[in-house]
Amino acid sequence: MGTNEFKGKNIFKGLVFWLNREVPRYILELIILSFGGLVYWDNDGSDVEIDSEIITHVIVDRPKQHIKILANKEYL
Repeated sequence: MGTNEFKGKNIFKGLVFWLNREVPRYILELIILSFGGLVYWDNDGSDVEIDSEIITHVIVDRPKQHIKILANKEYL
């Protein structure tokens, strides 16, 4: 690795995030994509649903008791 390369540039590589409609989508999308992850969201324009097996992480802004928890996903 060269001295000008950022060591954490692929910290989200292999991770697929689902952004719930309450979270600030654009800034989170920028951060996740910049560090090698993929992003989908809860709204028009997303071609993947939250229950898809490719989603590894779900970012929400609601209390746990108000969301449906799906297996095999990390909730943030």
